[in-house]
Amino acid sequence: MKDKASNYLRLLKRLVFYDQTEVPRSYLSSNLSCARLILRFFQIFSGLLISPLAWVVLRTLSLRYKVSIYILKPFRPGFASTYLGMMEPLCRELEHNKQTKHLKILIEPGELINRTVTDSYYPNFSFYLDDRRKFFRLVTYCIPGWGLEKKLISPNNKFNVSWALPPSGLHTFEGKDTPDDLKNLGINPQTFVLIASPSRKYYQKRFDTKGQELIPLRLIELSNYIPALENILDRNIKIVRVGLDADELPAELRTLPIIDFASKIRSEFSELWLYKNCRFLISISCGAYWFARRFNRPSILTDNYTFDTFGYFPTLYTTRLVQNVETGELLSLRKLLNPRNLYSLGIPNLMKERGLQYIQNSPTVLVNAVNEMMSLNNGLVKYSESDIQLLNRFYEIVKPDGFRNLEGYSQPSLSFLRDHPFLLE
Repeated sequence: MKDKASNYLRLLKRLVFYDQTEVPRSYLSSNLSCARLILRFFQIFSGLLISPLAWVVLRTLSLRYKVSIYILKPFRPGFASTYLGMMEPLCRELEHNKQTKHLKILIEPGELINRTVTDSYYPNFSFYLDDRRKFFRLVTYCIPGWGLEKKLISPNNKFNVSWALPPSGLHTFEGKDTPDDLKNLGINPQTFVLIASPSRKYYQKRFDTKGQELIPLRLIELSNYIPALENILDRNIKIVRVGLDADELPAELRTLPIIDFASKIRSEFSELWLYKNCRFLISISCGAYWFARRFNRPSILTDNYTFDTFGYFPTLYTTRLVQNVETGELLSLRKLLNPRNLYSLGIPNLMKERGLQYIQNSPTVLVNAVNEMMSLNNGLVKYSESDIQLLNRFYEIVKPDGFRNLEGYSQPSLSFLRDHPFLLE
């Protein structure tokens, strides 16, 4: 009985602070004033009174219609990877099923990521309840699930089979040509490659004080990418930089004819058009590949700082190497997967305790990996028998629970495995 009461108190706290980045330890230590707290409690009380009546209405409608309430997990601060990871597989499934007598209600308690993306998902739902419809969202959240489909949508959708379905419709693009701002830059479909990289400014706006410690590990020395980018430009393919709250392009890269769309000329609509119409994306140690996955466009994630890229993520990926500071040894995958090492990766103080440091991909490794991505994009890549053996050895070591060699799933760059045979020892 005590546990049940404790659960209800935690639920009440989540309802009160649903739109806060962090749930405070106590009501009085929150950023909400006393007046706002009183208003929240009144709204919750009212919502609890109204929700049974709303249930009666929906239950009556369910005699003729299928009624579904989809609840996204709260995501504040807002990250595109969280939002797209929940929404895209759900909308692909809904569009594939095409049920006409289906009342679909979405409860979206997150921070706005991209208005163009959000607008593209509206037509899939009878009611899209976000921050603009807070009270209706609260009432719907409190509706009992008896006789209705009430489903929690988790961000952990990387293995969701709905990713294998065609992309959900981007209704805001229907019947529209290349945006004028991109025409003025000489950009046409399939004539360019996108790049996106981590940004200090982006993380500073979204991480709390504790999260600020993670920023240095996520930033990358972009000069290593110059040879790979020059290789693309030599093939008369344009390079367009994309991103939100992006840092200034480093001086070394400004010597290349990169179209910096992530600067002041950025617009949400045109950026989505770029993702939809690019040859492929180079996602440098960041989650931009989710936007490419939104349109089933190819992508390569380079200098990744984790080792669990299994499922529907980028097309190809490379990881950073990890070195033992004292011995100078570069760790193999077997050693990296040791729980003590694996759980410390990406956490500065734990990596320091373990005596580990990241080593970025070298310019040569990046050239080989990006060339592989270009060949794959052109349908020219041919993996040899020895390549397949390398890939099988990789999967034998990492053991991704049977998720291997499935169409559309991410896989490590074969050139990366060739360049680092010690990883498979």
